[in-house]
Amino acid sequence: MTPADARKITEMLDEVIRNRRGAALFPGGIATNIAELWITEIHKIGDAELATEAVAAMFTTLPPDRQPSPADLRELVQKLRRDRRDARPALDEGWVREPPRWVKGWLTARYRHNDMRVWPQQKPGYDAILREHPHTRAHVWADEHPVTPEDAERYEAEGEKLTATQAAALLGGLP
Repeated sequence: MTPADARKITEMLDEVIRNRRGAALFPGGIATNIAELWITEIHKIGDAELATEAVAAMFTTLPPDRQPSPADLRELVQKLRRDRRDARPALDEGWVREPPRWVKGWLTARYRHNDMRVWPQQKPGYDAILREHPHTRAHVWADEHPVTPEDAERYEAEGEKLTATQAAALLGGLP
């Protein structure tokens, strides 16, 4: 959404309030600080269609004599996003995504050979966990023992024979 879109949606909001209540949302006009606050809030939404839908929803959910606030808008945007997410069809129960080759190798190493060494592809995850929980040493990459490239290749070769369902079963995810 562009700043011009946000301004247009704010003008639409002001016009609807004026038509509905007989008083403008921004008595000093669209160039006031409060109008700029609304423009900023609407621009933060990032989706002009969603913002317009939220502004329209304000007039069906809020009492006619109540002055809408940016908090009302944020609440409606969250509700609309949640409704959109919930409206998406669920995946079929039998659907299983094919894991990458290294994941099948990791599963083979860990659950068939009890080899608990870390793989290079796990490092970003370790780093993210450490950033989220800096007071623990549970996920410090330097403390781990890496799998050798030769062993990784051997496990990947063995693991590539696994189907996605078999790989999931190794994790206990499927019967």
